[in-house]
Amino acid sequence: MAALAAHAGVLGRLERLALPLVDDLSEDAAAWAVELLPRLVDRDELPDRLLPGVYEDW
Repeated sequence: MAALAAHAGVLGRLERLALPLVDDLSEDAAAWAVELLPRLVDRDELPDRLLPGVYEDW
């Protein structure tokens, strides 16, 4: 949380910032982070960009 606050100016310029909000933060902390950085999204809301390991050999 301190790192987000300290670097909000730089992080706020990103088009999107995906972090594991639900996995690592309380609901109140996640809400605070999204208020601080409106382009912040929970990474679980994004589609997986990599296939599960079971498909690597195909």
